Amino acid sequence: MRAHAALILTLMAFGLLVATAGSAGVHQPTYGKPLGSVVIFKHLTYNVTLITTITKTVHTSNSTNSTSSNSTTTVSERVVSSYLVNYNVLAVNGTTITVSVETDMPKNASFVNNGTYNVNPVYSPLTPQFPMVPPQYLAPVNWTNFTELASMTGQAGLLISGRNVTMNLVNPSYMNSSYSVQTLVSTAWKSSLSDVILNADGYLISATYTVNRTTVATINLTSSSGQTQIAQGFGSPLLSASSSPILYAVKTFNPLSQSLRISGYLQALVPYVINNHTYLLVYYPLQPSGQGYVSSPQLALGYPTYVFETLVNVTSSPSYIIPNPGSSEITWSNTTMKLVGVEDVNVLGNQYTAFVYSGIVNGTQNVTLYVTKQGLVVKEYVVNLAKGLPALELDYLGPYLIQPTQTNPQVVMTEGPYTTLPFTVQNPKYFYVLTVVVSVVIVVIAVIVRLR
Repeated sequence: MRAHAALILTLMAFGLLVATAGSAGVHQPTYGKPLGSVVIFKHLTYNVTLITTITKTVHTSNSTNSTSSNSTTTVSERVVSSYLVNYNVLAVNGTTITVSVETDMPKNASFVNNGTYNVNPVYSPLTPQFPMVPPQYLAPVNWTNFTELASMTGQAGLLISGRNVTMNLVNPSYMNSSYSVQTLVSTAWKSSLSDVILNADGYLISATYTVNRTTVATINLTSSSGQTQIAQGFGSPLLSASSSPILYAVKTFNPLSQSLRISGYLQALVPYVINNHTYLLVYYPLQPSGQGYVSSPQLALGYPTYVFETLVNVTSSPSYIIPNPGSSEITWSNTTMKLVGVEDVNVLGNQYTAFVYSGIVNGTQNVTLYVTKQGLVVKEYVVNLAKGLPALELDYLGPYLIQPTQTNPQVVMTEGPYTTLPFTVQNPKYFYVLTVVVSVVIVVIAVIVRLR
């Protein structure tokens, strides 16, 4: 639930949100397909140029015809040394590979040490123990709209979260079958990498290793050989529900109205299904903006980030897709949810026949899920047990896709008196000015009426 709460808090950080969606849905048949086999090289060799600074004390002597003196000075000497790092895959077991690492780098200066490691590039990508990320994870960098976003903002981030590794690709771009990243901030490395190049297969080609903004090493791939594949167990139960874009409205409790009101929107895409209980989720919050794009950045690992990508395990984290709908019990956020019935439910004007599941999460929240027979969560309703008040509602708007660079999305108010009044934001900047003006006028009228 903590991961889910963090995502929702990210959405709540946006103010002045306009209700989004309603226009024609954009369907892409590539959504929700199996990840497929990930090709890996059995043998990799990197050349590492290590840059160190050695401080020396130099003794000097001054002499004249009558006197002589001795003194010492401190000088710094820049030493450049070259080393090798060899990776050899010894065994493959499902998505886990056993890798032998051999290097002659000094242990205290190395980002990776000699040894044998069990590495899972699917769940923990791009680690020093095996520097590759499944190329399927880099798909958002190929999006034209993401490239546009990077050019418009000057800095855009793609956050990729795996099982044990979180990385932020800052200002990524794709050109000539390779990915360029200005800065790679990763929890798997001791420090950050800059000027990163990844090839089309997702392997680290070159990078500059920095510590405290000082270059300490350059890394370059010199050879790769011996291809093999990581086996995948495809999750057919997840495929149908993940085959279209997913757009949610997020409602949070408003103390003024004492009710749940829309406070944010979430665009979700499931490009790949990993196995029967894991899928890859790409998501971004939405906010119409005068800056020309509807997504606003959030800080992640210290950098503005627009698009998020995470591996969702349906048994350990909240999920938008349930693999076994209709069963008597499901697992959701490490919690057993029990089936309490089947209900026809209205979600933002749309009717669904849904399986209803209920359970207590972390002893603090009563969570009710409404799941279609395809496994899609169309509604999530959360009640704070301590306060006895609703805390959160997640409502499915439909299979709509709003790009993060779309400047004039079709807008439909889904609540209040505006349910039948679709309109288009022609100029977000003037829209906000108009909103402020109208609000002031309403306040003035209210004051006049009260005085009378």
